[in-house]
Amino acid sequence: MPTIEDETTPANDQPVSKEPVDTETSAEVETKDFEGPAELPENEPEEVVESKLSQTQNPQSHWQRFHHWYGNHKKLSIPLTVLSTLLVLTALPWTRYSLAGQLISHDVKVRVTDSKTGAPVSEAEVQASSGSTETTSGTGQVSLHKVRAGKTTIKVTKKYYKDGQLKTTVPVFKSSKALNVQMQATGRQVKINVANIITKKGLASVGIKISDVDVKTDASGNATAVLPAGIASQKATLKLSGYNNSNVTIKVSDTEIKENKFNLTPTGRVYFLSNRSGKVDVMKSNLDGSDPVIVLAGTGSEDVSNTVLVASPDWKYLALLAKRDSSASKVYIITTSNDQLTTADEGSANFILSGWLGDKLIYTVSRTDLSPWNNGSGKLKSYDANTGKLILLDQTSGTGDASSNNYEYYGLVFLSGDSVIYGKGWTSQYPSSADYSGKQETLSVISANGQNHKVVSQYAADTKTVYYTPHGPNSVYVVTNTQSQTDYTYYDYVVDSAPKQISLTNDQLYKNYPTYYLSPDGKQTLWTEIRDGNAILVGDTTGSGGKVIATIAGSSPVGWFTGQYVLVSKNINELYIMGVAGGAPLKISSYLNTSYYGLVTPRGNL
Repeated sequence: MPTIEDETTPANDQPVSKEPVDTETSAEVETKDFEGPAELPENEPEEVVESKLSQTQNPQSHWQRFHHWYGNHKKLSIPLTVLSTLLVLTALPWTRYSLAGQLISHDVKVRVTDSKTGAPVSEAEVQASSGSTETTSGTGQVSLHKVRAGKTTIKVTKKYYKDGQLKTTVPVFKSSKALNVQMQATGRQVKINVANIITKKGLASVGIKISDVDVKTDASGNATAVLPAGIASQKATLKLSGYNNSNVTIKVSDTEIKENKFNLTPTGRVYFLSNRSGKVDVMKSNLDGSDPVIVLAGTGSEDVSNTVLVASPDWKYLALLAKRDSSASKVYIITTSNDQLTTADEGSANFILSGWLGDKLIYTVSRTDLSPWNNGSGKLKSYDANTGKLILLDQTSGTGDASSNNYEYYGLVFLSGDSVIYGKGWTSQYPSSADYSGKQETLSVISANGQNHKVVSQYAADTKTVYYTPHGPNSVYVVTNTQSQTDYTYYDYVVDSAPKQISLTNDQLYKNYPTYYLSPDGKQTLWTEIRDGNAILVGDTTGSGGKVIATIAGSSPVGWFTGQYVLVSKNINELYIMGVAGGAPLKISSYLNTSYYGLVTPRGNL
């Protein structure tokens, strides 16, 4: 094929000016099978001839230059293309939906209601002609996924309802507005309400299965079930995660909407001591008192006044102090996941359980096979229920013999947060002749795993005697006086700070301060005060901002069950549970409240 430079002179014998041709233009002409020069008219000016010849020689050079520019400026060219396309889609409705339906899809909200009552229809199957198939929630709403823009038909089906249908146009741009589809019931409508048995508040998303009908409750705990006519009642099962299943009977009315009210009990088991069998048993029941069973049967060797059951904050473990197989008490651990019994500590000793810090049990030991002035006769220990590891936190020391001695004792064991605060003083079987020279009375803090031990304050035992009065969840009054008991000095110790000297009256010092119970998450405290009766309060970690949640005569708090519920003892041996926001307490069971503290751990001085 000839190139432009090979062309011959036209018929009028006037030579054609031959401009240099770049290789890009030449290559383009070749790919288009250019056969040669076009016929040029005679007697035209030379510049006109050159212009027409140039157009004939390079018919697509403008497109090629645009293509080259588009490829080299994608950051600008692609957004412009998208914008142009959207403008076209917006401007031309027929283009917007026919084309967008192939390219654009998004979620579409649908709400299904009863055509007669306007109530939401739950557990209905909703399907669009394009997109996913979903089931409505307790509010009758559902979100269909990946529905194409354009015309679509939404179909809704449910047992004992006529099929519902809605023809609509899904817009190109996503809308937050829900499409409403109504359904006509073909059976009897029954209104159902489900509430938390403790708080009495309605429960959302409770699954209710009635024969071949499924419904769910809305945010207020309400649901409407459509059931076949002519049946007086129907068996049903109520299910909700975090609650025990419940089998109930639904009453059906042929003449009017009938409301059926039911309760669900939160999952979990509460443990307590009981001697209803004639022996001291460890029992458990559901939070509403149902299904009581004996976890650990008493042996008959138990001493009622010295049997203690203490639950860890999350109720994963129980500490049991009891005489079960000998004259000596032992410390046992019950793992509540399987009710397995483990011996944690035993021997010739008396044990006092101080409480739990997480999964670690804190307690003191007084050795009965050692004299009190022997080193190590008194011990402060921690038992890790997760690992079974026993940790010695501290022990006492002493000097002398049976005729003359002095020795340490634990004047304070106080649990706060993650810390064990304890005070040790000096005493003697012969106080008048005891010599405490060089001895120190100390206030110390240590973590439950035996680390971070620190002596907070110390006082010369030969000139000072020290007393302790806890007055808050994490604070203790420290009182020192001379041996003549005439010179008193007062300090306030707050955990993680140094004792601060303060002024204090006897009324303040000897006030009946409450025992504080720390919630499992460590963010709330529970206690009681005398306010026209026994007022039960919940406040923050420091015991401030207390809110009265109930005033119950003859009651006192005994601990928490998760962060949502509190346990209350009433009339000494009745165990109740109530919501942390208050309300009427629900009785769980009668129980054995021993002279110690019977059920769960006080967070105070023991």
